[in-house]
Amino acid sequence: MPSTEDGASWPILMTNYRPTHLKNDFLFLEKNKKTEDVSASSFSVMNGKYNFGDTVELPVSDQPLFAKIEITPTIIGRLASILFKPSQLQLTVKLGNGEKKQYRIISGMAKSGFIVSPLIEDTLDFSMLYADPEFLDEKTVKSISISPKEGSSMFWENEYAISLTKIKPELSGDISKIYDLDDFESSVSVNNITQSEQCNGGIDMINSIIPIPEHIDIKRFIRINGWLLSYNGKGILPEETYVVFTDSEHKQKFLKVRAVSREDIGVAYKNPELNMSGYTSIADVSSLHGEYVIGLAMKISGKIEICPQFKIKATIGKPHR
Repeated sequence: MPSTEDGASWPILMTNYRPTHLKNDFLFLEKNKKTEDVSASSFSVMNGKYNFGDTVELPVSDQPLFAKIEITPTIIGRLASILFKPSQLQLTVKLGNGEKKQYRIISGMAKSGFIVSPLIEDTLDFSMLYADPEFLDEKTVKSISISPKEGSSMFWENEYAISLTKIKPELSGDISKIYDLDDFESSVSVNNITQSEQCNGGIDMINSIIPIPEHIDIKRFIRINGWLLSYNGKGILPEETYVVFTDSEHKQKFLKVRAVSREDIGVAYKNPELNMSGYTSIADVSSLHGEYVIGLAMKISGKIEICPQFKIKATIGKPHR
């Protein structure tokens, strides 16, 4: 699980540091002039003992939850760890939207502690810990379960202990200033828009959600990745790629995204010129409110062609009911 990597240091970073900027997927932090003891901004919310396979319901919290989990090896497990790699443990997390994800968990890291909710999977997620908690609503963990990867194991005691602590991070106001955000096109002529017969590509991820559901809620920021080519049997790189937001009145907003390397696409088409068919974007969509359909478009020979097959329903700025 990503948050177990040096997870014990996260409460210190969250309470005594603030983000300054994000560059090349690295978040730069600056130490606060006035620091405080982490214990002064945290308090215990749960302690308990559970068995492998049990579903552990996490308490509802508007602040990040820091978990310490003590999983004890058996005598056989201790002896076995001297000779070879110990039996792997698996952590299953269930998000509020019902999505489940599984991760390998290392007992020593779990004992040191890590942020268990919200689910932090990358640098952008981590940066959101310094923002309004609602920005990570879709990453809230509802429950967890721990078990040996093989289903049962003689190497671990069946019972384990877990403690949860609320951590109050140092909020940094408008953190949008630290991001290199992409912008919507200020004006796109209707005469310059046409429908494409077919595009090759896809939307791989929106806000760390994979696979993408039929409907998605977006608070303020969107992070989207994928790849796109013009379809002619061989594949042609677009001059520009756009994420298109279409509202209920069929008005469209075009978000210009950045090209990134996707060597797997070049290999699949046996054409290295298509290695840059990937796209990525982080954007502030707080200017949009209500129901939208998210799609893709590309610029070919100066014309913007709307791809017909990408239609993801989204509610922006308010929860879907």
